[in-house]
Amino acid sequence: MRLPVLHGNIRQIHVKNCETFYVPFDSLRDLPQINGIIFENIAELDLREYSLNSTRVRPSIRLQILNSTVPHIPSHLIKGHLEELIIKDSNITKIHVFAFTGFFSEISAIKITNSEIGEIESQAFKKLTIRNLEIVDTKFLM
Repeated sequence: MRLPVLHGNIRQIHVKNCETFYVPFDSLRDLPQINGIIFENIAELDLREYSLNSTRVRPSIRLQILNSTVPHIPSHLIKGHLEELIIKDSNITKIHVFAFTGFFSEISAIKITNSEIGEIESQAFKKLTIRNLEIVDTKFLM
């Protein structure tokens, strides 16, 4: 499955129980009101560069990856305002350089719970300003 081209005043996207799910480039372009994205129980979540790109000022987005496997978080995944990133009960094989660097403002929190993180490339979190970082019961497999 893949995220279709969406338009309008959608505020939440919740993708659940998929074998594979593909999120293409610039998926949020025509969603000015989006403030929450949840990927839950995805066997393979395929994210692309700039797939969660948003140039609007507000609202900020709350991104949740729950009980999912992400082979890689690409460079420049998000450009815009991110309020919170939650990764729970998930496996991420690789976080690429500049994966989390395109934010217009401070991030409220990154919470990683009961997950496994593989390789984190140098400068994956370059120039990241964050209020709270919470890592609980998580393995780093570097």
